[in-house]
Parts: sequence; structure tokens; C-alpha cells
Amino acid sequence: MFTCIYKNIRNIHYEDLTDLRNNKGVFVGETSYSDNIFNTPEYRLNNGVYLFKSRDRDDVALRIYKDFADYLFVSYGEDARLVSKLQDKQKMIKLTTFPTGIITIGKSVIGQEIPYYEGGKTLAYLFRNKQMGSKIATSYYIDMLKILKELVQNGIIYADCHANNFIYHEDIVKLIDFEEHFISIDKDKGKEQDMLRNLKTCLIGLSRLIDIEIEGISKTNTLDEMLELVQEKHYKLERNVLNK
Repeated sequence: MFTCIYKNIRNIHYEDLTDLRNNKGVFVGETSYSDNIFNTPEYRLNNGVYLFKSRDRDDVALRIYKDFADYLFVSYGEDARLVSKLQDKQKMIKLTTFPTGIITIGKSVIGQEIPYYEGGKTLAYLFRNKQMGSKIATSYYIDMLKILKELVQNGIIYADCHANNFIYHEDIVKLIDFEEHFISIDKDKGKEQDMLRNLKTCLIGLSRLIDIEIEGISKTNTLDEMLELVQEKHYKLERNVLNK
């Protein structure tokens, strides 16, 4: 049996695949949008994740990697360490709730226990379907940038900035995806540049969906510069709404 050696995190342990099948909770969604988990005898699964609302708690979900069988658990071997490091920072972080545990079979990590935001919609969905409600579009960007800035200030570089990794839930944007490959706990200029590059692509892509433009966003070199431009655009849009 796997014994979690890291502090601050829960170990949700399953003895084998049958135990996992019988106890995984309520299916919520997955990256390929078809509920076929472990239905094949060979367990040959595609890349991605399955999300299950926990049987025990309404506020967490089990994020189980579909590809763990094919990869023999190797790809995500550092997840326990990652979640533990993030949890060490949680008391200093206000805008992001980190994973609260890991999921294991045998001696191997196969997923994470993460916050479950029932009814939340990804920013990609909201912008693609023009469902921003009465909120000004740039307010979503400001929320995203504040999340990333707080993380950077606490030594965490989150590089995987795209519109499916942020959801809107209970009037605020929240970060939902945590993987070793895309998070650097230490200050890393390379990762920081990845973050900025991906973030620019994300904001420009979302803006095109709703036909607005944030002038100069592609030339910014820091989060602070980006936030300043976005806030300036936000105030202009806000004034236009008030003047109507």
C-alpha cells in the first residue's frame, strides 16, 4: 500500500482498478467527452483526465488521469511532491485553491483531488457562446492576471495559461488545472516567458471572439504591464457602458 510521505495532503488510495471503478464517485466530465472509463479489458485509454465529484465531499472532485495505465504511472510520479509544495504555499495564497490530495493505486499516483466548482463554466465556453452576462469582458482578464500575479509573488510560475484552465464560478474566475509539467515552484525565467506568451495568446484569442482589441497587449513583457493595459481598456469599456 502507498504511504504518502508528503505533508498537508490527503492520500485517497484504491487497492486496484476494480476498487477504483466501484468507488470513484459521480462522473462529471472529461477531456474527450465520452464516458468510457475502464470499459475495455485492456484499459488502453487516451490522453487526458476524467473528473468525478467525490462520493464523500461536495466541494472536491477526483481528477483521474486517463493515460495512467498506458504510461505505467510514470508520467505523474511527481504529483504528490507538487501538491505538497503547493499546499505549503496555500496559507499565503488567497485567489487560488490548490489540490487537497492525491489519488493512488498500489505505490503509484494516478490523479489529484481538486476543488470542485459545481456549475462553473470555462472562460473558453463563456466567450465562445457570448455568455458573459452583465460583466464587462475585461473583468475576466483582470481576475486571471491577479491570480497569476499572486502566484508569481509567492514563487509559483503557472505556464499553462489557456481559456479552458480558468473557470467562472460564483462571480469570480478560478484556476482549475495543476500539473507538474506546467507549474514551476521556483523562480524560472524560461517558465515565466512561457506563461506570458501563452497568456497573450489566450487574451488575444478571447478578445477576437467578442470583437474587442486591447492595444499593445502583444508587446508587453511583464504581468504588471499587461494588467495596466487591461485595466485601462476596462475603464474605457466601463465608461462606455455608463454613458449609454
